[in-house]
Amino acid sequence: MTPRVSNKWFELANEYVVSLFPTYMLPEGLFQGTRTWLGSPVHIALKIEDGAIVWYFKPENWKRGHIALVNKIQTDPKFLRNIYRQMESSGKQQIVFAKQASKQALTANDKKLNALYQKFVSLNTQSYSYGLMLPLLDYQDTTFLSDELHAILKKRGKDGYFNLLTTPLRETNMKRQEVELLKIYGRIRKIQGLKKQLLRLAAGEFISLLQAKYKTFYRLFQKHVQNFCWVYYVYQGPAATEEYFADLLKDLAERRVNPKRELALQSAEKKSVEKRQKQLLKTLSLTSYERQVILLARDGVFYKALRRELQSCSYYHIEGVLKTIGRRLNLSPAQVRLMLAKEVSYALLKKKVNTSLLNQRARLVYLERTQTTTCLSGKQASRYLKKYTEQEKLNFNVTEAAGTVAYPGKVKGTVKVINSPKEMGKMHRGGILVAQTTNPNLMPAIRQAAAIVTDEGGLTCHAAIVSRELKIPCVVGVKIASKIFKDGDIIEVDANKGIVKKIK
Repeated sequence: MTPRVSNKWFELANEYVVSLFPTYMLPEGLFQGTRTWLGSPVHIALKIEDGAIVWYFKPENWKRGHIALVNKIQTDPKFLRNIYRQMESSGKQQIVFAKQASKQALTANDKKLNALYQKFVSLNTQSYSYGLMLPLLDYQDTTFLSDELHAILKKRGKDGYFNLLTTPLRETNMKRQEVELLKIYGRIRKIQGLKKQLLRLAAGEFISLLQAKYKTFYRLFQKHVQNFCWVYYVYQGPAATEEYFADLLKDLAERRVNPKRELALQSAEKKSVEKRQKQLLKTLSLTSYERQVILLARDGVFYKALRRELQSCSYYHIEGVLKTIGRRLNLSPAQVRLMLAKEVSYALLKKKVNTSLLNQRARLVYLERTQTTTCLSGKQASRYLKKYTEQEKLNFNVTEAAGTVAYPGKVKGTVKVINSPKEMGKMHRGGILVAQTTNPNLMPAIRQAAAIVTDEGGLTCHAAIVSRELKIPCVVGVKIASKIFKDGDIIEVDANKGIVKKIK
């Protein structure tokens, strides 16, 4: 591995469709949470360029935080269980506030509007302070919970049950959306001729038909959109539209899905998983610590997804506040998203905005949280990045790479490298989706994939979670997959062994 220089920042992760709001709160949340619960703050930095973000970390600093967190859990596993509970409670509180704030923003004076914005920043920072404990457990090649679970099972000759024991019993909101949509599709099949219309018409035309001739059913469909339009929102949307959900219904029809049978199978499988988990836990003769670790590993898969879902929901609902701020300052919502909390406060109370700075940030912005917060843009950011960041040197001249099995299976197919929603158009059913990482807004492409391969991620990453829900073979943490495989390559994904190799 490349020697790590202590004053350098190294790449940690990549994401897309991102702006400074709300990501500038993440470094502060990590700093505050780790300082409070671990006694020593963990630092993180970010670069946003052309709507894509690179997260940076200092390996020695991250390692200290990782070790401190592991020691806390090993001393008292209930510590992490309490973090899970606080994470969920904090996220739900944030959603309630965001809904209220967007309503109040319409009539609030500038002082009150600023107070609403600052309160949301505080709540979101708090949510990050809890939620980032799970990523901190994954350090380089170490994923504490999954490593501990593998060790527990190997000692008993039961390592083949890893996937079973790490399957969550609670459903994500994304999974709930899919279940509810199946029910709606079941009702479509009962209405004479409506399924044919669904297959024949474009999404917008189908919605117009519902509005004109099937008003009761349209209200049911509309309610579904209202309940779940945010599940693919991530940081800044856009929210899913009626047309989007109509296309999902059409996909079910084209694939000839039997909703009654599918719902029954899913229900039966859920009950089976729960029963098999209970039986296995009884037969393993576990110590109290081992049992708690297994349950923490299983629930960690759910809670990492839940944290992101709760925050995404709050980002969707806080849009009203951002839009109101924009109108007051004669700025677009995109420009408001380029402002830090103190800048929003100054702008609302003093009516002064540095639009030149915002224009620079739209192209490139860098922010780090160490003992102080530093935010640079334009040429300043470029110079700093060149001096203080370093990339791990990897060998891209290979045709085979290994990662972590997220969901087993073995598939051959054509590579489609997709690193942002705008690239999803090249995906076709049966293609193999290769990405740096995945987010909920890639779900249309993921649903068509025969397999998923990602550079980043571990047991609790998005790709791992959705691959289990959709039963798609998946290998995560391959590091160089999106670099060595190109669109059109034929590869084999052996998600039984965690090996991905180019065939031609």
